[in-house]
Amino acid sequence: MDEYYRILESLPPALRTPLAKLDAHYAPHIQEIRLRLGQPVQFTIRGRLCPAAKFLPGTGLPAALETDTLRDCFLQLCRRSVYAYEDELKQGYFTVQGGCRIGVAGCRGPGGFSAVTSLNLRIARWLTCPLPPELEALTVAPPAGCCWPARRAAERPPCCALLCKSSARGTHLSASLMSAAS
Repeated sequence: MDEYYRILESLPPALRTPLAKLDAHYAPHIQEIRLRLGQPVQFTIRGRLCPAAKFLPGTGLPAALETDTLRDCFLQLCRRSVYAYEDELKQGYFTVQGGCRIGVAGCRGPGGFSAVTSLNLRIARWLTCPLPPELEALTVAPPAGCCWPARRAAERPPCCALLCKSSARGTHLSASLMSAAS
């Protein structure tokens, strides 16, 4: 399933249902979903804004988003716990599960957002590429004498995750990475 469809699971049915009808061919190209008060839903595809209705004709997508729709989206994306995202919201965005960032604009008072006027859902996607040959031999290993159990490597604190290589050249690389990180 493409990440586009995963972020839709966090939206209220009024928007999720029509947006979910997007042809799977187009979904990997959607970079952002823009929701703005009084305007139609827009997609960012390859850096350009496009009306979502162009890709979703006759799906019941609202012609212009209303205040209630944006508020419902905001609350649903925050899992109805806006306070849990307050620190991030001070910077104008918050991150949801899966790494998608939600840009937020609106009226903010001492008690938080009183009116949301825009939401920009930036879809996070994995980018994969082959490793250069000189990095293929590197592995993640704890430093000598590390007290963190090897069987719990996934839970190891960052200070114990070093890049090591069996050759002397790899050891020098590890030392330089360690000194750069500290």
